[in-house]
Amino acid sequence: MKYTAHKPDDEAGDEEQQLMLEGEKIDRSKDELLVRKLLDQEEDITCGVGSCTPAWAQVLARKEVFLAVYWLAGILQGMFFMYFVSILSTFEKRFKLNSKQTGIILSGNDISQVMLAIVVAYFGHHGHRPRWIALGIFCNAAAGLVATLPHWILGPGEASVDLANQYFQINATAQIKQKISEDLCFLPANTTCGTNDSNYDYSRLIPIICLFFSEFFVGVGVAIYWSIGIIYLDDNISKKSSPQYYAAQLMVRICGPVLGFLLGSKCLTIWIDPSVEAPSISTRDPRWLGAWWLGFLYLACGLSILGLMIAFFPRKLPEAFRQEVKTLLRKADKDTSEFGTRDLEDIVLRHKEEKKSHIASFKKLPSALLRLFRNPVYMGNLFNTGAYVLAITGYFNFKPKYLESQFRRSASQANAITGIASLVASVLGIGLSGVVMRLCRPSPRFLTGYLIFLTLWETCAMTSLIFVGCPKPDIQGPLQMGSSLPCSQDCGCSEAFAPVCSEDGTTVFYSACYAGCKEADYSQSPVVYNSCLCIEVSNITSVGTTSPFKDDSLPRKVGVLGSATLGNCAETCNSLIFYIIITIISKTVYATGRVASTMVHLRCVSDEEKGLAMGTMTVFMSFFAFIPAPIIMGLLIDSTCLVWNNSCGQRGNCWYYDTDQFRIAIHALPAGLILLSVVGDLVVFCYSKRMNLYGDNDDEDEDQKEKFRMNDPKENANTTEIEVKKC
Repeated sequence: MKYTAHKPDDEAGDEEQQLMLEGEKIDRSKDELLVRKLLDQEEDITCGVGSCTPAWAQVLARKEVFLAVYWLAGILQGMFFMYFVSILSTFEKRFKLNSKQTGIILSGNDISQVMLAIVVAYFGHHGHRPRWIALGIFCNAAAGLVATLPHWILGPGEASVDLANQYFQINATAQIKQKISEDLCFLPANTTCGTNDSNYDYSRLIPIICLFFSEFFVGVGVAIYWSIGIIYLDDNISKKSSPQYYAAQLMVRICGPVLGFLLGSKCLTIWIDPSVEAPSISTRDPRWLGAWWLGFLYLACGLSILGLMIAFFPRKLPEAFRQEVKTLLRKADKDTSEFGTRDLEDIVLRHKEEKKSHIASFKKLPSALLRLFRNPVYMGNLFNTGAYVLAITGYFNFKPKYLESQFRRSASQANAITGIASLVASVLGIGLSGVVMRLCRPSPRFLTGYLIFLTLWETCAMTSLIFVGCPKPDIQGPLQMGSSLPCSQDCGCSEAFAPVCSEDGTTVFYSACYAGCKEADYSQSPVVYNSCLCIEVSNITSVGTTSPFKDDSLPRKVGVLGSATLGNCAETCNSLIFYIIITIISKTVYATGRVASTMVHLRCVSDEEKGLAMGTMTVFMSFFAFIPAPIIMGLLIDSTCLVWNNSCGQRGNCWYYDTDQFRIAIHALPAGLILLSVVGDLVVFCYSKRMNLYGDNDDEDEDQKEKFRMNDPKENANTTEIEVKKC
């Protein structure tokens, strides 16, 4: 007799449940394949350009790879703008430009953004965004090449050539010997204009035009890169993890300008013409000209390579596409549980029709802009950002020049100090805020209230910097170009500004000529001037004691007349340390609000309007902040100049500023504008209670929008009401 073995009921139930789960997985896989087929976006998630879509490249279509390339391009792009700021004072000296003229050059960046940002952001948002981003990067690369044209067309300049020859050619020509004699006390010099001075305006026009168009191309690239790139990033990451990505994005955006300062610092230690040996003068000598053009070549090459890499990324990353498929399947499951029906094909087709309805067109642009302008959170954030950027842009554009003038640092030292201080402060603040927001998820009302506190904090910090500076040096000589010291009144000195320090290290003279110096030892570095009528020997310390002279390089000389070294006297003021400490603390605290501010800006508008919102903010900031800021600050700084580089009646760059007035001008105006920006913070705070920062209510929002579309056919006319309630 045969017996049939029976499994226990619980084991049979488990097996039946296993079979059901496997069946559900099979059905789910079929549904996913159906959705993918209906969406018909396989080409949009493929890496490559045209027919060049190699299989090995498809594994690179990941957000981690895109972020690495995109952020690296962002670093180089950020370096570009701040590199130009870092070489600004050298550029002015080389081409004899004033701060107002360089401010006009800097405005080219923002004029292009005003002209193109809204259109580019609106249409680029719905196009192949990686290729749009690549186009922006190529614009930056082209800008780098255009920026070097003045150097190739006009060369290093006659002044730099004469200076190099003056210190290195033993068998100097008669013309060079005449240049040497202009430094010293001789008979009245012939100050008639040479034949080359007729081309003075021409030599200034070329760099102004070239650098203006370079900045114009930079503006086009920036408008495309940030307005489209950040939306592409936002659409390919989950909203719950967005704070950490935004923190990383902001740190990258900060690292670029900082590295730009450091690159400028390095390039400015190289003589403007690397093919010849640099003259034996200190980089702190006002006549030193660094290789301002060199960094532009490095940046252009790097940007070209990264732009090509970005162009190969797909319209949508596969991971984001899979998430879109899952969202549609969840929606179908929800319909099944609520209504007992499940028409997956209809859901997908309605989804495709909805996406088509959001395709950009000029006809829809006015109504889309109107919705933004009726959004109180967006408008408050717009005003706050515009006022703050207006305040801080002029300050940062001329900060290296301020450090050179106020604390008597070289251009390379000023750039290194600015770059390192900004990097430390911003990385600490942004990194900390990203971690806190990821872990603690503070409420919108708390975050917007914290932004008010940060604005007031930055106002106080900027105001405090007015009182941190060094005493204004008392330069012996004719600051108004009208008279000489009694001891050098018969020397026939020129107006050229080349300060020298007396051998006791306490007195600065306008030039060696105004110190009454009759001899020069160009074999010393820095140059030593001897037999100076205006320097008394009685101030010389005894032989064998520690030298108080600048760079300790002046040899002991016993005689009737004293000596001097080329350059300013060694600075004994230590205020720069306090300036850096205040800057780091204030920027660290203020940077903790950058992530929150970015999230507020992106979350207070619908997904379809994010691109337009970014473009509108770019235009607003460019027109009301970036364009006027350098011009206004340049005019303000020029008003503090005491010694201009004049040539045949033409005013060039400023050699020497009233440092007290300079310090007040560069800090007081930004402090007032930052205080004004708190008005926008208050508006955002009042309307921020219901803002969805972390994507917690996305499903509910979609349901609300779906019901609204079913009940009201005039969706586009009334979308603003829903968005305002959301914010």
